[in-house]
Formats: sequence, structure tokens, C-alpha cells
Amino acid sequence: MRTALDSHVPTDISRRDLQLLQAVANGRVSCTRSVEPDFFVDGVPCCDHLAARALARAGMVRTADLRAGLHLPVQLTSAGRDALATAD
Repeated sequence: MRTALDSHVPTDISRRDLQLLQAVANGRVSCTRSVEPDFFVDGVPCCDHLAARALARAGMVRTADLRAGLHLPVQLTSAGRDALATAD
């Protein structure tokens, strides 16, 4: 993944990654409950599975709760908020 060795903020985050993080911050993203989650933005499947899964693996996003359901809300972690703040 593209994370810095000494920080939670990525060193090489793409514009697409930032847009996906912003969509999460705006409450527009849900995901499947899976080891490799599929993301949905505004109910539409996210076409960039690699970016979505990389953000999840990097710990920048997580499901907002663990209830049962097909699509769970996604929220930013502190690392995700830091990445958005650094990009501004």
C-alpha cells in the first residue's frame, strides 16, 4: 500500500483516493461485509475496487457498525481524516 513508514498519512495518495475518502466523509458510501469489501457510492457499485480495498486495508475507512445487512455504512478513521486534511 502507499502509506508512509512513519505516519498514518499516505505519501502517494491519488486524487481518486481523495475523492473516495471525501464521499465517505459526506456519508455517501456503503460496503459489503466481507474480508475484501465492495464499496457503493450513492448506491452504485464503486468501479475502482483496488482503491476502495486499499483504503480499507490502510485503515483509512471502516464500517460504521457491525449489524447484519447487505450494505453497511462506511466512516473515516483518524488516518482517513488526516489524509483529507493534509490534501487541503
